Amino acid sequence: ILFVVGLSEYDQQCFEDVDKNRMEEAMDVFDWINCHSLFKDTPVILFLNKKDLFEQKISTSPISQVPLFDDYTGGDNYEAGCEYFINKFAALHENATRQTSSEKTLYPHITQATDPENV
Repeated sequence: ILFVVGLSEYDQQCFEDVDKNRMEEAMDVFDWINCHSLFKDTPVILFLNKKDLFEQKISTSPISQVPLFDDYTGGDNYEAGCEYFINKFAALHENATRQTSSEKTLYPHITQATDPENV
């Protein structure tokens, strides 16, 4: 499974449901996919994309000011923010692995799709 998330969208709402945070929706879909029996033993490659926009944004839109992520304590530190969201998805993955008694692996990557060095 290739799962792509806009890392910089942690403070944005969904177009189709303005009451739903985009990162929350991504986490919900990620969790659903990980728990689904069809993907029980399927490895997951997680791309947390738009790292350039995320790095610019965290100094003006603190992660901890988003109610869903008020447990974040890394301030405007880029690496801490990346690690925080990797850990959020990893926790969902671990929980799904436990629930489905599977041994699938998560491979997280911080990316920028427009950077030719990522290829």
